[in-house]
Amino acid sequence: MTDVRLAIAITLLSASLYLVGYSFLYGYYLYFDVGLWEVPSSVNEILSHSVIAIVSGFRDDQLLYALAAFLALLTKAVRSGVGDSDEWLKFVIVPLVSFCILYSLATSRSAGMRLAESQTAHLNHIALSQQQQTELERLFGTGGFHRYCI
Repeated sequence: MTDVRLAIAITLLSASLYLVGYSFLYGYYLYFDVGLWEVPSSVNEILSHSVIAIVSGFRDDQLLYALAAFLALLTKAVRSGVGDSDEWLKFVIVPLVSFCILYSLATSRSAGMRLAESQTAHLNHIALSQQQQTELERLFGTGGFHRYCI
């Protein structure tokens, strides 16, 4: 029975990491008004971006409040007498991993958008004539065109 539980845990962890990475990339390309389906992304690339999303999520101030709540629950579990290794896994490790993944799912899209914004903040602006600006607005639409201050 433990083999089945291990397979389920690995499957859920992999699927969760994929969702975190996909959400991160979705937010990153959304900043540029590009759909993620327009950019070829492999499963490995999406999974590798989940690590970036998780790490960038731990730098947020909101995480301190969430970690304080989690530590309160952890303290309650320890006080209730968690001593066995199965109980430790059940009451401490699984909730900690679940918390990190759920928090990353909630913040990964905005983390991707923040990364895209920070990477484009120092780009040079281009001076365009009125005719060039009108042509670009016709091609890309006015909303996306003015967003990047071209």
